[in-house]
This record gives sequence, C-alpha cells and structure tokens, in this order.
Amino acid sequence: MKKFCRYIFVLGICILFGIGIGTFVTEFEMDKLFELRINYAAIIGLFALSMLFSTTLHELSHAFYFWINKIPLRFIAVFLFCFYKDDKRWKFLFYPNKITLAGGIVIPDLPAINSEGQFEKIRKIYSRALLFAPIISFVEAIAAMVAYAVLLFSGLSAKYIYISVFLVFCIFIGLTMFVSSFLKTENLYGDFPAYKLYKENDKRTLLQLAQYLMFANDWKQKIMDSGWLVNEIFKYAKKTNAEPKDSTNLGMLDWVIQLEYLGVFELDDEINGILRSMFEEDKILSEYPQSEERDIFYFHMVYRLLKDGQVEKRVLQEVMNRSSEKLLKGMPSKEYYSKLTKHLLYGCDDADWLNKNMNPSSSFTLLGLFEPVREVERRIIQQKLFTGNERRNINGVYKM
Repeated sequence: MKKFCRYIFVLGICILFGIGIGTFVTEFEMDKLFELRINYAAIIGLFALSMLFSTTLHELSHAFYFWINKIPLRFIAVFLFCFYKDDKRWKFLFYPNKITLAGGIVIPDLPAINSEGQFEKIRKIYSRALLFAPIISFVEAIAAMVAYAVLLFSGLSAKYIYISVFLVFCIFIGLTMFVSSFLKTENLYGDFPAYKLYKENDKRTLLQLAQYLMFANDWKQKIMDSGWLVNEIFKYAKKTNAEPKDSTNLGMLDWVIQLEYLGVFELDDEINGILRSMFEEDKILSEYPQSEERDIFYFHMVYRLLKDGQVEKRVLQEVMNRSSEKLLKGMPSKEYYSKLTKHLLYGCDDADWLNKNMNPSSSFTLLGLFEPVREVERRIIQQKLFTGNERRNINGVYKM
C-alpha cells in the first residue's frame, strides 16, 4: 500500500509538472519559435550546443568550488571530452566512455589527510562542491528565462530566432539538471543526496576520499602521509564481521587489498584473518545486497587468498565453481573476471588477453586513465608468476 501511494504521489507530481510546463511554454510563446523559419538541423544543433554548454557549466561549477578553496584539480570530463593533468600540464583527450556520455565528472587532486581536522575540512569542501553545481544550473535556467523574456517582450525573439531557441533549451536543460540533482536510486546519487550522504556519513566519506587519493598526483606519498585516514579505514574494515550487510565495509577491505597490491602497505594478521573467515563462512553472497562492488570484492578476496597461500588452490577452485554463476550477472566485466579466474586458478595462460582487454569495472574505461588503477590489475594478472605460499614479514600497517 505504501509503495502504491508513493507511485500515485510521484505520478501526481509529474502531471502537475507537465501542466505547469505546458502553460509556461504557451504563455511565453515558445512553441511559436519552432513555427518560424528554422530547420530541423538547426534545432538539433542548437539543442546539442545548449546541452554541451549547460553540462560544461555544471561540471565547471564543481571544479570552480574546489579551485576557490585551493584544492587543485586532476581531471575534468564532459561527455566525450576530457582534460587530464599530469605532473606538469593539462592534456586534452577525446575519450569515449559510458560514465560521462550523459554528463561529466570532476576529480580533485586531494592533499594528504592526516588528522580529523584535515578530514573535516576536506569533507566540507567536497560536499559543498557537490551542492554548488546544481545551484548554478538553477541560476543558469533563471538567467536564460530572463534573457528570453527580454527578447520576447521587446519583440526581438523572431529577429534573433537562433538565440531565442538556444535560450529556451538552456532553460529546460538547466531546470532538468537541477531537478535530476534530487534523484536517488540504487546506483545513482544526485548532487543533493550525495551532499547529504557525505555531510553525515563518516564511513562513506572516508572511503570516497581514500579512493580519490589514488587519483592524486604523487598518490603513493599522499596515501603514506595520510596515516589518520588509513588507520580509520582499517578500524572500520576490522569491524566487517561484526557489521554484516554493510557494503561500505567491503569497500574498505577492497581498498586496502588494492593498496597492498600496489605495495603501499601490507595487511596485518587481523585483516588477513577477516578475509579468510569471510571466505570460509561463505556469507558474502547471502548477507550483502547484490552489486558490482560486492562481486568485484569477492574476486579480489579470492585472488588475495591465493596470492598469500592462506587457502589451498583446490578449495578456492571448488568455491569458485559454485559461486561464479552468481557473480557479475549481466555485467560487461563478467568475461574479464572469468578469464582472470581461469588464468590464476586453473593454469590457463591468458595474460596477453587480460592485459589488452582490461575491464574490471563499469568505471574502468574512465578511471583506467589513472596509473594506480591499471597497475592493480597488472599485478593481479602477474601474481601467478610468484610463489603463492611465500609470506612477507608484517611489522604493522605501513611498509615504510
């Protein structure tokens, strides 16, 4: 009944919104613009231009907020156009990928976070940067509406037909981007829900900032210098067995596994024990909601246990035979992990194919630009070259 009432409420809002838009279009004579001498090619071109303009403005608003708070940027993408900063200068890339095809993304070059005070400062900037862009999109829509009204009531809208149509598109695209910033689904957080999440949820914010540190210039040193943040993540990761169904803890464990592959630090005996017990109790697929992140962690956990020789290869093979069909159902990365598992567990030599066809996650086509992301995969692929039973000396969290 509650779900039905919610559906009726949303339907009612959509109907009222449609009536409002129709009235607005009629009163401001926007429909008459398209009856004037303007062809379909021009309309499509103006729509594409206004979409590019509005999305660029939205993403640059995120970037601008970081910049005015003295946090440099590492990456800006709008649709298929990316700007990527290496150690010295910005580079332009035409980079097709499905993550930015319908929008864009901004990645800051975060500083090291070695105290709670630094964490709160970066958190405030990051969350407010999320809030800033939809507000600018709303301002864009209002400004375009005022400009169009000036042309209309001065009798110049027909004379400046292309400008008028462009402004109309900016009004609706700006409003659409503002409204879509309130959306929240299983796999998508609009800017407003994301702002609330990162403002209130310490654990998710820690994980997000830790992941962004991997994209920073001099990323390894910054992570090494972020002792407070790393210790907090280890603290949460060690609570995984005591807090079932919390997928963020799996993200914490996956992050530390990746950083160990990169040689930043070594996992202590407690983390190794948690990974082993999670595998032996076989509760991940039943206790945690299905998601790409959960399934990728599952594969990483198995590869890590193989690498350290904590579980016999025969046992890992038996479990993967039972579990493989349940993992990454319908996901593009299914083929990659199937070949990688055969490569590591069953002796198939697929290293060349795996290195040429890396596809470990839905975001890899974008984030694979960052060397640490690709290097994790290279080291996983190459781990069969080393003796799996060889354990290293562990003297704490960091390998200084």
